Amino acid sequence: MNASRSEPVKRFVDANALSTWLVDHDVDLTAYGKGQAKSVQQLWREVEDGETVFSVSGKAVTRCIDTLLVYIISSSNKVLQEEFQVMPNGTKRARAVPLAEKMKAGEAWKDAVIRAVKEELGSVLPIAPQVSIDESSYTVTVEHSYSQSYPNLDCKYTVHKVKATVNGLPETERFVTTEQRPDGTMENHWIWTSSIANRKSLVP
Repeated sequence: MNASRSEPVKRFVDANALSTWLVDHDVDLTAYGKGQAKSVQQLWREVEDGETVFSVSGKAVTRCIDTLLVYIISSSNKVLQEEFQVMPNGTKRARAVPLAEKMKAGEAWKDAVIRAVKEELGSVLPIAPQVSIDESSYTVTVEHSYSQSYPNLDCKYTVHKVKATVNGLPETERFVTTEQRPDGTMENHWIWTSSIANRKSLVP
């Protein structure tokens, strides 16, 4: 590959092929699957689902994702924040972000808002929740950082931010939602707050 040019890498046969490729590109995988870090299998699944695309320049690898941040506003002008997650294995993971979701390849951001609400908050909502999107609040920026989920891997986030209201959410200060995953049930702990800190930690 031309080292001066960034090229996309999209598909791998399986997680082992991805692991070999990452090691060949000098990505240290020692911490993957330990503590709060996700596994190579989970990263491969993101690639298969169209949530992650790799860009390569020489041996430098960048994980490129489109991230959606939905600032859900309550009737009392509070903002919904995810305080922390409890993973299926019992590991507690701090979050302190609004509703956050990785967008799929080619997905329109407004469609992603509806999907995010249903997937992340659906366990406490009616089957067809009413979601009102404030399109005038929509912004998009590009940020570079490292993810705690995938150590030693540079990440490029195209960040889509928007405000919305969702009818049917609990009005209590704190509430818990659940999400079924292949490895068990994950708990998401939410709080209505007056503000959300500006953090670099955007997505899993």
